[in-house]
Amino acid sequence: MISYPGFHAAKTSPWLLSCRGVRWLACVLMGGLAPLVAQGAEVAATSVQPFAGLYAFNEPETTSGPSWIHWGLGSAAVALIVLGAVLLWQERFRRGQKHSLMQREDAEQKRTEQALAESEARFHAFMDHSPLVAFIKDAAGRYIYGNQAWAAQFGKKPADLLGRTDFDLWPEETARLFRDSDAKTLAAGRVTEGVEMSLMADGSVRHWMVLKFPIRESSGRQLLGGAVVDITLQKQVDATLRASEEKLRRHQELLTATFAASREGIVVEENGQILYANQAYASVHGYADPEELVGRPLSAVQSHEDAVRMLEYGRQRLRGEAAPTLYEFKGLHRDGSLLDLEASVSTCQIGETTVIVTVVRDIRERKKAEEALRQSEQRYRQLVESARDAIFSLSLDGKLTSLNHAFETITGWARSEWLGKPFTDLVHPEDIPFTRDLLDRSLRGEQPPIFEVRLIRKSGETVTTEYTTTPRMEDGQVVGILGIAREITSRRRLEEQFHQAQKMEAIGHLAGGVAHDFNNLLTVITGYCDLLLEDESGFHDIAALNEIQRASQRATSLTRQLLAFGRKQILAPIVLDLNAVVRGMDTLLCRLIGEDITLATRLEAGMRPVKADQGQIEQVLMNLAVNSRDAMPVGGKITIETATVIIDAGSARHDAGVRPGEYVRVAVSDTGCGMDERVKAHLFEPFFTTKEVGKGTGLGLATAHGIIQQSGGHVLVHSEVGQGTTFEIFLPCIQEATVGREIQEPLGSLPPGSETVLLVEDEDAVRDIVRRLLSSDGYKVLEARHGREGLRVCEQYVDTIHLLITDVVMPEMGGRELAEQIALLRPAMKFLYMSGYTDDALVRQGVRSEGAAFLQKPFSLDMLARKVREVLDR
Repeated sequence: MISYPGFHAAKTSPWLLSCRGVRWLACVLMGGLAPLVAQGAEVAATSVQPFAGLYAFNEPETTSGPSWIHWGLGSAAVALIVLGAVLLWQERFRRGQKHSLMQREDAEQKRTEQALAESEARFHAFMDHSPLVAFIKDAAGRYIYGNQAWAAQFGKKPADLLGRTDFDLWPEETARLFRDSDAKTLAAGRVTEGVEMSLMADGSVRHWMVLKFPIRESSGRQLLGGAVVDITLQKQVDATLRASEEKLRRHQELLTATFAASREGIVVEENGQILYANQAYASVHGYADPEELVGRPLSAVQSHEDAVRMLEYGRQRLRGEAAPTLYEFKGLHRDGSLLDLEASVSTCQIGETTVIVTVVRDIRERKKAEEALRQSEQRYRQLVESARDAIFSLSLDGKLTSLNHAFETITGWARSEWLGKPFTDLVHPEDIPFTRDLLDRSLRGEQPPIFEVRLIRKSGETVTTEYTTTPRMEDGQVVGILGIAREITSRRRLEEQFHQAQKMEAIGHLAGGVAHDFNNLLTVITGYCDLLLEDESGFHDIAALNEIQRASQRATSLTRQLLAFGRKQILAPIVLDLNAVVRGMDTLLCRLIGEDITLATRLEAGMRPVKADQGQIEQVLMNLAVNSRDAMPVGGKITIETATVIIDAGSARHDAGVRPGEYVRVAVSDTGCGMDERVKAHLFEPFFTTKEVGKGTGLGLATAHGIIQQSGGHVLVHSEVGQGTTFEIFLPCIQEATVGREIQEPLGSLPPGSETVLLVEDEDAVRDIVRRLLSSDGYKVLEARHGREGLRVCEQYVDTIHLLITDVVMPEMGGRELAEQIALLRPAMKFLYMSGYTDDALVRQGVRSEGAAFLQKPFSLDMLARKVREVLDR
């Protein structure tokens, strides 16, 4: 069926409509019958009119017969005309359509060819600019196409390589590999999967992915196409990725092993649930296997309060809020006991989940160490605070940064008043340059020697301190100074006293060394004076003898003062009531000080007794009274006070050298001119005096000092210029209740002696005068020059020898050894020792035992007679 516009012929013979014969028949009919058609058309036109009207008005009309014939012919003619016109139009239409179709086909072919050319151009442009290597080979293995990437690998243009084979382009081994691969692809007749190849290009190894496929042209020719991708970079990336993955794997293994081997507990938790725990974390909580804790809440291993607190911290972190990352908490052991633990917390993102990683440390040992350190620091602070030495620290600029309590005691300043202030502001101005130099040495890292610095107390007084400083180091750098200061004012005073005692000791040794010979001479002088004065012949000048005797007495007194000063004097201590001694001297002291000076006494009732030599104590009181008198040339007042006092370790008198204990205090005060520090420093030195020449020997106070010290006591002096002077004497109390005094028979005539006396003396003059004195009293005297001679006399003498009088120190055999030997020969014999040496020498000779009779040289005739009688009558 063929359709045309405005025409449709259903079930018409195709041959009738399409046969050329029909079309030619239509033309003949149209040409031969044209007149007839024209006539018929005219008749038809006339005939048609009635029908038209009938059709138009639907009113049939009756016609005659001849009209129908004309009408029929006319209609046939019209039909033929119409049919011819249609056929003619159809032919023309067909021809036009065919022409139009040919034009369209030409245009379409042109468009197809153009599109093909453009597509081909795009293909070539794409392939030439593609990094993909593309090629086509024929069945013989010759390249018939290759893009720019294919040619670039050989450094050629594509045109230069077409027609070549792999054996022309690659090494034989590689070309053979390519050939075998091509054959497999063609034999398979399908695309082969990508094959990796490693090729050498420009001396470097390149990695390729090769894809090959068969191509069959319409002509039946067999071709081979190929595409090659350079995967060298991918290989390198893959190798790097594999290395990175291997490294990550090793790191993960190492991390896992580290977590497992860590001595610190590690736990990972989410929303309070344990996801992971290492062995250390499990062990510290008393679990053998960490898996026992996985999935359990944190409250299972923490105290309830700390579990709630740590869970809240975790929520704060998840909300992005600030939360502590390091804190201490109480862990819960499996047995229910609490643990001191420390947590170090951080968050970690795993995928879309945020977990909390906590490192837990067992700090029980640290807590113990901290507690021990705290106690140690507390002990250190107590030690520092209780130290009697000032302990301090200085900054680099010399300012005080710390002080202990002793600083306040030494300086009188509160610590708060000096913290942050320069240390040198405390130092006496004269000592500042020296102090700064030593502190600078400490800041240079040196260890300066111990040095003395005078500090200014809050009261304005000066206190002497001894300093030890050392640099304070941190990380090898000097950051300050540490120092210890010791007050040595008392020590300096004691040292001065010690030096004074050394000088006194030296003079005492000198006096003791001279005393023996000097006492022997005085004994001779005194003895002969006594003999001459007893001579009643009147031949002698009595006045001259009396002057000689007074001079010898003064010499004896001077010698005894020297010995007392040097504590070499032999004392005869007895139990004394010092109040009775003071009262017994009132009259003597009043006469001694004169009428322009008032003497007052304040004596404490019921005082404890002391043990001392009464004569020596009286000598001390007289020396002090005379010293006070000389300090008041225009008159004044002297006050003597007694009291019982107790000296403890914290007393100022103890700091001045008085040992703790119970003492009887005798104070002698005056209202005189007083003394300055220079005079007080030399007050007890022998021969030191501020009096005019000829008005003092300088031995009065030195003698008093020596006597008191030899008696076990102490002497202190307090004096200021214009404020008078007070001497304090401290004598230790004793428990004895009996107070007595050495009883001496009154001087006068004694019964004459008749006994035999053995006199042993190495000094001829002394032996001669003693013999004369004893003979004048009626004694029979046997003489010997030394101990051995005395022993022979004792052995040879057949009668009784009643008494041995011997010098202590003699050559060959001393007095003690002689007495021991004679005691074996004559047990009933009695002994009397005499010596001009000091008490120390006698003690060394062992003659000061209980009951031993002793006579100190020089002695008078009466003293000798009384002592001999006393020993013989005992």
